[in-house]
Amino acid sequence: AENERKRREEERRAEEERKRIEEEERIAEVERQRVAAAEAAENERKRRAEEERRDEEERRAEVERQRVAAEERAAAEEAAENERKRQEDEKRIAEEERKRVAAEEAAENERKRREEERRAEEERKRIEEEERIAEVERQRVAAEEAAENERKRRAEEERRDEEERRAEVERQRVAAEERAAAEEAAENERKRQEDEKRIAEEERKRVAAEEAAENE
Repeated sequence: AENERKRREEERRAEEERKRIEEEERIAEVERQRVAAAEAAENERKRRAEEERRDEEERRAEVERQRVAAEERAAAEEAAENERKRQEDEKRIAEEERKRVAAEEAAENERKRREEERRAEEERKRIEEEERIAEVERQRVAAEEAAENERKRRAEEERRDEEERRAEVERQRVAAEERAAAEEAAENERKRQEDEKRIAEEERKRVAAEEAAENE
């Protein structure tokens, strides 16, 4: 009976020890789960903070890119406007120079015409003086000389008129060619700028796509 009592006492103690160990293990498991949950929550907080930091960096990078792109567009537009003004100034200066040259040519032609008239008048007076000395001979010679002089004068005037007409035609042709060349150069410049803008936009989109792919 004593041995039975001792055996049961040993079994009771062993059962209590087993329960104590199980309780400690349960408590340890609960603590482990708590620590794991806290670590998971901390990791989640860090992950979200990192995502928010990356999102903020990406947003700032996008804002900076847009700012740089806007500055580049503004610079390109300003350069195009300056080029347009420069071409307009060149056209205006060329037109003023053409008018000045034309005015000088007209003044020179008028001076030559008056000089010719003055010389003709002096020649006429000389002929009249010679006619006074030899009336009969002068009349015949004067008539022939007057007719010849008139023919020469008209021929000279017709020649000058023809030269002036040809010069005017040539001037108008050169001016038309210059205008056409200026217009073609302006059109080529406009197309080149449009191509540069298009290429820059495509490059910007490609870089943005690469950045987006890299960020993803």
